[in-house]
Amino acid sequence: MDHPATQAAKRELLATKKLAEPETLEFIPCDFEKETLAEALAGSTYSREKPAFFSWMGTVPYLSREAVFGTLGSLAGFARPGSEIVFDYLIPKELLAPEDIGVFEMTPKFFSRRGEPLLSFFDPRRFPGEVCGLGFELVENLSPRE
Repeated sequence: MDHPATQAAKRELLATKKLAEPETLEFIPCDFEKETLAEALAGSTYSREKPAFFSWMGTVPYLSREAVFGTLGSLAGFARPGSEIVFDYLIPKELLAPEDIGVFEMTPKFFSRRGEPLLSFFDPRRFPGEVCGLGFELVENLSPRE
């Protein structure tokens, strides 16, 4: 599941490298800013009959806060109990260790130049509680160092 433009680039790369798409792979287009996860999955072969594992790595920082919580809320109400999700998120500059600030300041500029500005930063002291408030059980919340 990915933004339609990103999916197209990934499929083009597979074709360029002459790599076959595995039969078990399904590309599900989803613009998280405009539709819910449940809406995108409804048109796929995804089955709510079994718990699923969702990997949402490298996505949250590029979405608005509303889209992040909308997606998580949709997943909490749509996925079968026992399903799991793993995702990463960025923390605000003021919460970083001094030695990490230099990299932090370069990162938004790099992605903005590529047309992918970083939109969301979350306080790791509050964010886990907000996510759990949607019905999730927190297993682990790793720090940047971890």
